[in-house]
Amino acid sequence: MPPNSPVSQRPVQPSRLRRLSGTAGGASAAIVSQGVVAASSLVLQWLALREFGPAGLGDFSILSNGIIVTATAIHTGWIGDTLVILDRQRPEIRRALFRISALSAVLSLLVGFVGAMAFTDLTPAAAALFGVAVTLWLIEETGRRIMMARFEFVALVINDVIFGVVSVGLVFAVMWSSRLTMTWIVGSLAAGSAASIFAAAVQLPSSEMRPAGPGPAAYREVAAFSTWRSGQLMMRPLGMLLARLAVSAIVSRSALGLMEAGRLIIAPVMTAANGLGGFSLPYFTRHRDQGDLRLGLVARFAALSAVVAAVYAPVAFLVAPFFEAQSNSGAIPGALLASWCVYAVAYAVNIPIVNALTALRHSRSVFWGRCIDSAVIVVFGAAVAAAWGIDLVPLTMTLGVAIGTAVPMMRLRASGQLPSGAPLPSADEPAVR
Repeated sequence: MPPNSPVSQRPVQPSRLRRLSGTAGGASAAIVSQGVVAASSLVLQWLALREFGPAGLGDFSILSNGIIVTATAIHTGWIGDTLVILDRQRPEIRRALFRISALSAVLSLLVGFVGAMAFTDLTPAAAALFGVAVTLWLIEETGRRIMMARFEFVALVINDVIFGVVSVGLVFAVMWSSRLTMTWIVGSLAAGSAASIFAAAVQLPSSEMRPAGPGPAAYREVAAFSTWRSGQLMMRPLGMLLARLAVSAIVSRSALGLMEAGRLIIAPVMTAANGLGGFSLPYFTRHRDQGDLRLGLVARFAALSAVVAAVYAPVAFLVAPFFEAQSNSGAIPGALLASWCVYAVAYAVNIPIVNALTALRHSRSVFWGRCIDSAVIVVFGAAVAAAWGIDLVPLTMTLGVAIGTAVPMMRLRASGQLPSGAPLPSADEPAVR
């Protein structure tokens, strides 16, 4: 191999930030990072509820928790997680990722605009701005995933704090000087992402952002992993988006906003779970490469997530009256909040299990589980909303998570691919799945 080829270069020495991100510190920083992003989003959603009422939150939830989250899932499957699982320093992989990223930017702009026009009351100008916001968000997410792959979680926190300060700061500046509109909230997402992109460019070494130059691209190798992984990540947010649209159509946009207000109260649990998930995928991948990824380790991650989610449930009911008083939500039914608490536990347990299966290259099995998950959410969610209203809709989401997680686990255990006690083997396939 030529001495100057990217693959043969001397490994980059860990930076000071990376040395600070040990196992416990990295996990904590990952949770803090996710918390910063989620807190920023929570503030924006709360302001949408406070300023525009439940119907306004319904619109914003379709934009942020529906369209952006679904687009992020697809982008993460094709690009973000590929940076972690595959060798991103290989020129063929880098060429494929850069070219797919360019396509993702164009498509996200179009999807954001069309989705906003089709499913919300945004003006064409605001919808176009939302398309830009989605594109910038996905570019920012690429930088975040590179930091995760490098285990530089402290740098990730810095990156996300900048996003939060700019996005939320812009909204409060507008509220102080003039009248807040949904266009300004959408614009704050774009501004925060742009600032975060700049922060990532400053913090990451140039080698992580340098294109590989002309030559063949490993599209097939990337697709062998990303097709299943992106489909897996896309199915649940897509199912949730369709369930939201069903609630909006069957009941009302205001009812959807009230349902989302209940979700905001349990958002800290899901934030912690997502943060631990951002750490657990590269952590499980490292243990896989060392031949020491076991079911016991995965079970400990899942148990920790379940305990945190369950402990928060009583806190949610204590927070609810204060939340109702400070927002424009109206009374949030106790049954709805209880349903969201049950969903939070299932959601928290699911993430480390799915990340372990992904690290072991079983994304195809997880994908089919997620298809079942989404089908249950959409079909039963719409039926429950039509029969009893919104209070029990989160329980249908819990049912979907439980079945969608159990099916691939049972299938892999039955085939002997998840033995107890022994290190878990990766899928015996020619390419990563």
